[in-house]
Amino acid sequence: MRLQYAMEVRDSLEIAHTAEYLNFLKCYFRAFSVILLQITKPQFIDNPEHKLRNIVVEILNRLPHSEVLRPFVQDLLKVAMQVLTTDNEENGLICIRIIFDLLRTFRPTLENEVQPFLDFVCKIYQNFRMTTSHFFDNTSVAVEDVKPMDISTSSDQGLLSAGHVGNGQLNPSTRSFKIVTESPLVVMFLFQLYSRLVQTNIPHLLPLMVAAISVPGPDKVPPRLKTNFIELKSAQVKTVSFLTYLLKSFAEYIRPHEESICKSIVNLLVTCSDSVSIRKELLVALKHVLGTDFKRGLFPLIDTLLEERVLVGTGRACYETLRPLAYSLLAEIVHHVRSDLSLSQLSRIIYLFSSNMHDASLLLSIHTTCARLMLNLVEPIFEKGVDQSTMDEARILLGRILDAFVGKFSTFKRTIPQLLEEGVEGRKHATMRSKLELPVQAVLNLQVPMEHSKEVSDCKNLIKTLVMGMKTIIWSITHAHLPRSQVSPSTHGTHSQVLVSPPSNLPSPQAFKGMREDEVWKTSGFLKSGVHCLALFKEKDEERDMLNHFSQILCIMEPRDLMDMFSLCMPELFECMISNTQLVNIFSLLLQSSKVYRPFADALVNFLVSSKLDVLKNPDSPGAKLVLHLFRLIFGAVAKAPADFEHILQPHALVIMEVCMKNATEIEKSLGYMQLLRTMFKALAGCKFELLFRDLVPMLQPFLNMLLTMLEGPTGEDIRDLLLELCLTLPARLSSLLPHLPRLVRPLVFCLKGSDGLVSLGLRTLEFWIDSLNPDFLESSMANVMSEVILSLWSHLRPSPYPWGGKAAQILGKLGGRSRRFVKESLALECKDNPEHGLRLILAFESSTPFLVPLDRCINLAVTAVINKNSGMDAFYRKQALMFLRVCLSSQLNLSGNVSDEGYTARKLSTLLVSAVDSSWRRSETSDIKQGIVFLASSIIPQADLGVKTKTQLMAEKSVFKILLMTLIASSAEPDLHDPKDDFVVNVCHHFAMIFHIDYTSNNPSIPAAGLDGSMLSSIASVSSRSKASTNLKELDPLIFLDALVDVLADENRVHAKAALGALNIFAETLLFLACSKHGDVLMSRGGPGTPITVSSPSMNPVYSPPPSVRIPVFEHLLPRLLHCCYGTTWQAQMGGVMGLAALVGKVTVETLCHFQVRIARGLVYVLKRLPLYASKEQEETSQVLTQVLRVVNNVDEANSEPRRKSFQGVVDFLASELFNPNASIIVRKNVQSCLALLASRTGSEVSELLEPLYQPLLQPLITRPLRSKTVDQQVGIVTALNFCLALRPPLLKLTQELVNFMQEALQIAETDENVLAVKFMNPKYALSLNKLQTACIELLCTAMAWADFKTQNHSELRAKIISMFFKSLTCQTPEIVAVSKEGLRQVISQQRMPKELLQSSLRPILVNLAHTKNLSMPLLQGLARLLELLSSWFNVTLGGKLLEHLKKWLEPEKLAQSLKSWKAGEEPKIAAAIIELFHLLPHAASKFLDELVTLTIDLEGAFPPGQVYSEINSPYRLPLTKFLNRYATLAVDYFLAHLSDPKYFKWFMYIIRSDAGQPLRDELAKSPQKILASAFPEFLPKSDLEMTPGSSSTPPSALLGDESLVAPSADSANLLPVNPGTTLNAYFQGLALVKTLAKLILGWLHSNRLVFDTLVRVWKSPARISRLHNEQELNLVQVSLVIMSCNLALLLLR
Repeated sequence: MRLQYAMEVRDSLEIAHTAEYLNFLKCYFRAFSVILLQITKPQFIDNPEHKLRNIVVEILNRLPHSEVLRPFVQDLLKVAMQVLTTDNEENGLICIRIIFDLLRTFRPTLENEVQPFLDFVCKIYQNFRMTTSHFFDNTSVAVEDVKPMDISTSSDQGLLSAGHVGNGQLNPSTRSFKIVTESPLVVMFLFQLYSRLVQTNIPHLLPLMVAAISVPGPDKVPPRLKTNFIELKSAQVKTVSFLTYLLKSFAEYIRPHEESICKSIVNLLVTCSDSVSIRKELLVALKHVLGTDFKRGLFPLIDTLLEERVLVGTGRACYETLRPLAYSLLAEIVHHVRSDLSLSQLSRIIYLFSSNMHDASLLLSIHTTCARLMLNLVEPIFEKGVDQSTMDEARILLGRILDAFVGKFSTFKRTIPQLLEEGVEGRKHATMRSKLELPVQAVLNLQVPMEHSKEVSDCKNLIKTLVMGMKTIIWSITHAHLPRSQVSPSTHGTHSQVLVSPPSNLPSPQAFKGMREDEVWKTSGFLKSGVHCLALFKEKDEERDMLNHFSQILCIMEPRDLMDMFSLCMPELFECMISNTQLVNIFSLLLQSSKVYRPFADALVNFLVSSKLDVLKNPDSPGAKLVLHLFRLIFGAVAKAPADFEHILQPHALVIMEVCMKNATEIEKSLGYMQLLRTMFKALAGCKFELLFRDLVPMLQPFLNMLLTMLEGPTGEDIRDLLLELCLTLPARLSSLLPHLPRLVRPLVFCLKGSDGLVSLGLRTLEFWIDSLNPDFLESSMANVMSEVILSLWSHLRPSPYPWGGKAAQILGKLGGRSRRFVKESLALECKDNPEHGLRLILAFESSTPFLVPLDRCINLAVTAVINKNSGMDAFYRKQALMFLRVCLSSQLNLSGNVSDEGYTARKLSTLLVSAVDSSWRRSETSDIKQGIVFLASSIIPQADLGVKTKTQLMAEKSVFKILLMTLIASSAEPDLHDPKDDFVVNVCHHFAMIFHIDYTSNNPSIPAAGLDGSMLSSIASVSSRSKASTNLKELDPLIFLDALVDVLADENRVHAKAALGALNIFAETLLFLACSKHGDVLMSRGGPGTPITVSSPSMNPVYSPPPSVRIPVFEHLLPRLLHCCYGTTWQAQMGGVMGLAALVGKVTVETLCHFQVRIARGLVYVLKRLPLYASKEQEETSQVLTQVLRVVNNVDEANSEPRRKSFQGVVDFLASELFNPNASIIVRKNVQSCLALLASRTGSEVSELLEPLYQPLLQPLITRPLRSKTVDQQVGIVTALNFCLALRPPLLKLTQELVNFMQEALQIAETDENVLAVKFMNPKYALSLNKLQTACIELLCTAMAWADFKTQNHSELRAKIISMFFKSLTCQTPEIVAVSKEGLRQVISQQRMPKELLQSSLRPILVNLAHTKNLSMPLLQGLARLLELLSSWFNVTLGGKLLEHLKKWLEPEKLAQSLKSWKAGEEPKIAAAIIELFHLLPHAASKFLDELVTLTIDLEGAFPPGQVYSEINSPYRLPLTKFLNRYATLAVDYFLAHLSDPKYFKWFMYIIRSDAGQPLRDELAKSPQKILASAFPEFLPKSDLEMTPGSSSTPPSALLGDESLVAPSADSANLLPVNPGTTLNAYFQGLALVKTLAKLILGWLHSNRLVFDTLVRVWKSPARISRLHNEQELNLVQVSLVIMSCNLALLLLR
């Protein structure tokens, strides 16, 4: 019943919140007290009495703590204390809350009641150890032994006698971990409220709590006690939290327990369960300890804390939630103890934090913490390297940190583009949001997300940390093997304060400064990936700071390491700089660094010259601009250290000039190469480079020839100023330029007349010449142009602010009286050749007499305004001038029609142009037609009023008329004057086309369809007679239009020429249309007269070819004019003629072309003669026109007519004369040869048949006269012509004695030593011509050797001499001679078997020089390589042994450098590389040298002397050896797999199979998966596979490694299984590396090799791998990455 009533009271407890609360307390409080203290007793089993007590306690807990309760507080507190101390834990927990709430609410009056509670807390902590023992030790005690426990009478024995509480049993409150868990919080609060109690209770309570947290608990917990165990640890953790709360305030009480508390905290981390809340509270407590001096107690426990399962537990929730906090705390601990840690501890720390730094599930802020911690470890690690072993170990740890940092940069390289892309998308979304109205934003609650900006900020912070840390890491690794006494300990990361003793004081050979090969490879990864991270730094200051940090990192590297790293990174850096030009600042800063500018500049110049000069072929591309920018940086740094840069640039300056010269004459856009030369010349001009200038002297003449030729020939306006600047800044001393001074004065004159920059350069150059040279010598050198120079100087005599007036006056003053004496020619003054006026205007005012106003000067002014767009005139006035010229032209065209007051508009002028002829064109009366084509001086007054003109008047009118036509045609090319809708020029062309058509048809009413003889001559006569018939001097000749067209075609302004070409096409096609329509031959698709006429493009072939019967006589007047252009003095005129001919070829009848064929061929060949060598585009256009003319005219089916035969023979005669002309250029000769081949094919005959009649008159004299009687260029032409005739089938030549004598003379020339020629003829041009002559002679002899008539016994001696010459020429340094000789020797070998005596005598000079190392040279070794390529089977394999003997001398570079030798200093590695290059060309038996050559090459790399360009990374030996290994790929694979456990060999093997050149070896390895598995994983292969492995190849294992001279495995290791366990492990990891590399490089390889997959799965599941994974921090970096790789690979395959 009491229980029922109590439940009813509890359910109606809302009364306590009303005014009846006091009455409720008066009625019920005493009843509640009596129930708890008297009626019922504490219960320890779940029964009704316990439920009654529990409900009553719950009611008391729910009473509101208001003032109404105050009278009952004392009694309520006593009841709660009684229940707490005597009842079970369920009621006790409620009572603790009651006590806590009462003491908090009514604290001023209850101070005396606090102490009993504190005493109870002390008591439960006293019993804590026995409580723990009760639960976890006495598990066999019966449940019935549990008895109530009175706080006053309980004893330790009572506690120990109490049994374990089973199901349904309740713990006493004094034996409850839950009570202990709740108590510290209440105690902490009480101490805050009642500070007086602290001093009395802390000394007693603190040791009890410390003892309680040190209770270890059971080692193993049964599942049924798991809840109790969790409660135990929770109680200890709460106690720890309380103790850490006391740390700062009561440090003196806690100090004696410092070690115990720290140990207990760590033990709790070890033993507590995977509860997130418990562990988090424990970590927070640990954080509080770290904030005080008590953290020292944690330092000895660092080993335990380094275990991840201790720190964060093993549960998934703990792992995901607690790691950030845990590792932050661990980082702080490690930071404090870093100096006291051992290398093994540091190794574990580095492994742990590097793993976390790469864990994507952690925040970036944690990654930053990990990176900073590892940076803090760099100095302690560095300092621990005190002897050789510790230095090695410390270097390994520093390498791990470096690898972790580089790996993080690699990760950012992939993620930053995604991050930036997300940012762009986020901004787009933000823009959408900003467009929404505010009410909509409020409704939708749209806000710009901050996550992305936070992530970007964290990324930046981490990248900054990584970049700034790289400096310290690289410095430490660089100095890791120097004795610490030689390195200042306080200057890590700053290279300027390193104190290095002399090398003689180094204690051991192992002491060195710098980075190893693998470290350089890792550091190169930082540079490759790090530059991509800079894209994140958009702000200018941020970006500048990061670039400075990058450059500082590179500046502290050793020069050798820097060169190696850039040799690896430069291609990728170049591509990055194209997209991010700010990266160039890194290079700029490196070139300013005093330590590294020399090695960096060397590496950069090497890279640019060797691989990036071709980029300049497209000067507008970003790559070309970057190349020029980098060269500007290099040459801009020249003035800083001229001596150093002279040595850097000396090997490259000549190459740069040669490449630029070659490309300038071969490609269309050479602007990039010219700009590069200008940059280089400017830099060299500022310093005096004796050695460099000496090397460039032979290049001056050919280079100057090229520049002057380009100035005279086809060049763009943009490049002309560059050419002039290059002429006056040639890199040479003035003494070297004296022979070329007369040729330089013309560019000087151009400069003085050019732009401001050129004027300044010209004035400075002229003043330098005047100051430095003898006046008489200068006078004679400048005699031809001195007047122009003086006049140019006078033109600059202008007052300030004109900048050059003073300098011009100063130079004239230095010339003295000579400035007047040189002016001998008459000055050019303005004058009027013809006193008459070409166009006059009649004006009349009112009724007075009219008077004439001449317009010639006005026309000249308007023409100047229209044509000269650089005059500075406003576009409006230029358009008005053009309109004035149009009106003037219209007045001369005698157009009918009235002009309104508004004047002539473009539309009206066009209408008048057409109607003036169109109305006449439709009439049949001749008089009407003549009326329409009369040209008068003016149409403003009636024709009859003008009267008869004089001849001079007519000439003046013609001149003005022509000028007007030329100007209007040229103006159509000006974009700012020409309106696309304006067709004035088009209509002018139509106008004249109709005039010529009407004139032709009026004189020839019926046109016969006959051939050329009658009709063409009659039409020409009719036009000329009509011209002569104009004796009344009233008409202008319409042929003036043709003259105007041709003159504009020949204009120097090529834009105007293109406009004239367009007008010519319109004119010609209009004539064609009219002529075809007259004869009814127009197709319906062409429409009628109103249809627009299609104009063919100037560069395209003609649109159509007219029928043979349609002939247009005007073309027969136009063709001679165009041919006359081809003989013009300027290249522009010549190309104008070529373009005009190209436009007419498809529009002129075949008969007309046949009549002009020879003249056209002569004109076009003349153009080819005059065009310079570099004008390839113009040469191609000209040859195309010539070929098209010959193809149209000459056809085997139409060659029967006599005119065709005469024309054909005339062309053949002319072409033959040019073919056999000794002075013909290469271009002309090639085109003539192709034209002859075309003619032969068109007529169905052979070239030799065409030339047979000309043998005696043209060819025989060339053979009979001695060759040396001609000039060198003539000799080249003769030999080339004979070679062509000899190569014809059948040959044109006969084997006469004269021809044999000629070949003997050619043989003498071919055998001439090039070194003798170089000494004899210092003239570079002459030496170049001699090289061409030698090449031509060898080509002739090659052709003769293949001639059947020459293979007779009579000529065997001469043939033997020729073969010997071929052998000798293979060692020549001229590539062209070598190529021709090699081809000739290949022909000889393929055609006949070489006599042994001849072969021995030919090879003896080369083999004799091979006997001694000092005789070796690059030409010799290259010649031997060519011989081996051709005659490998003729050589003895012992040659390889001799070459190995030579190579061994390179192992002692000091002795080699001091010995006599035939190569330059520093060329030793090139010679050795050339020797290794020979091995792959030796006979097949050379496979026996495999082991010795590989080992020796590896040793040679280690013997590179310091300070050279080459190193192990940048080795010249690897490519030659790769070629050798590719030839014997099977043997090489077996050899390297046999040495798989040796890192030295494995490193080489990996390099080769990764390289492009090593593809054959890689393919062979990919075909041998069983060999890989047997070498790397023998224990994981099934026995059957292992037994089959040796037989998987076609040869037995012993034979696979070559013969007995190779290092073959012993009998017990024939299965390739290493014996040493460490060796086996190396083979295991390196085998994984091989599999990884093959899977990456060969797509699908792993998928197609099931055996490899199965083996990897077995490796994955092996116990050995799992055990290694537990100690992963002890593996080296390569092994760690490969273990991870094998895991990922296997998982990927399993999926």
